[in-house]
Amino acid sequence: MSTSTLLHQAVRLPARTRRGGKERALMVMEVVLAVGAYGGGLMMMLVQPDDYLPPEWLGRTPFRSWVLPGVALTLLVGVLPTLALAGAIRRSGWAGLGHVTVGAVLVGWIAIQVAWVGLVAPSLQLSYLTFGLVLVGVAFLDLRGRLRNVA
Repeated sequence: MSTSTLLHQAVRLPARTRRGGKERALMVMEVVLAVGAYGGGLMMMLVQPDDYLPPEWLGRTPFRSWVLPGVALTLLVGVLPTLALAGAIRRSGWAGLGHVTVGAVLVGWIAIQVAWVGLVAPSLQLSYLTFGLVLVGVAFLDLRGRLRNVA
């Protein structure tokens, strides 16, 4: 059996197979992440964020308003987990890799945020960094378990 065939079988669950705890946990994490990102992104785009976010934070970035960071937050940390969740619900073959991608993007988002703005909200930033690392770890464990079951 080729590697691609093995991977395809490992990442796709038949419709009648019960979801494992790791997959359910990933789906819940993605819902929580997406809801928070939609709220934060919309706040940055539509509300006066200077009331909530210090303007000097924006001055440390290449942006002149909160609109583009809000769009990026919505797309990368909101829409991407929503797509991975939809793939998991539909049991698409790419959903497992989608979970890994969501976690990696979140870790990257926080790394870039800290590089540009600094560690300005340590508990929040470290919480999301941890969230992203846990998401990547659980996604890898889920994929590894599926590969073991197929092999």
